[in-house]
Amino acid sequence: MTYHFKLWLISLKHYVLMCFFRSGPDSLPAGIHSILFSLFAYCLIGFSLVDERHSYASIIQQIAIELSLLAGFIYIGLKWKNLLFRLTQSFSALLGINMVVSIVGILVYHALIDEYGSVGEGELDRNVLNAELLIVFWNLSVMSMVLKQSLNINTLLAAMISFIYFIVYQFLIVWLVL
Repeated sequence: MTYHFKLWLISLKHYVLMCFFRSGPDSLPAGIHSILFSLFAYCLIGFSLVDERHSYASIIQQIAIELSLLAGFIYIGLKWKNLLFRLTQSFSALLGINMVVSIVGILVYHALIDEYGSVGEGELDRNVLNAELLIVFWNLSVMSMVLKQSLNINTLLAAMISFIYFIVYQFLIVWLVL
């Protein structure tokens, strides 16, 4: 068990490096254990968002939708390029970068709340919106880099796939969860 946890810590280091465009999915261990540890950590992060507006059920639904879409997009892409042997590393990379970006997003949100007060004030709303847009752009950029390296495609196609993923995810969240 400690061996697998150490592999996950190595994966975690590479997830952070990927978020700074310094590593790629090929640097990750190929085992399923990193995915399982990351999934557990991602669920814990999601459960930290439970409040009056978000129940455990809605958080679980959002996580399930997101992971299903990520797995579907990367599976279809790898199948299309005949590179299915990269599935665990690619999915682990996508899950890991979303985990890191989620942590940063939560920390930024709480920092803005501490700085500007409660939600509903004009200055906070504008700053939160700007921060959210920046984080979404960062997430899509890192996702594009992972897709580019995983699928051996050009940057523009990877960016388009990331954007399509984002749009589909947003529609599904609005239709199925909210």
